[in-house]
Amino acid sequence: SRRAAVELRGTHRLIANLAGGVGAREPRGGNRLELMDDPSDLFARLSEDIDAAEHHCHLLFYIADDYRDDPITLQVAEAL
Repeated sequence: SRRAAVELRGTHRLIANLAGGVGAREPRGGNRLELMDDPSDLFARLSEDIDAAEHHCHLLFYIADDYRDDPITLQVAEAL
């Protein structure tokens, strides 16, 4: 079943507009948004979420130039 679109205000609306400008879909109810400003924390959380998945993970995209030389990106690649 598809979730209904939600009404967004303030910063959340600005982020949705930015995401829509690069081809992302409109936000749907039942999700949450957390802004993270530290890449190390972001990739650690991403790895944890991948490891915690019970069935599968949906990732829109992930771009890595040469992750073999980057321990943070390697952590995410290994989780996948």
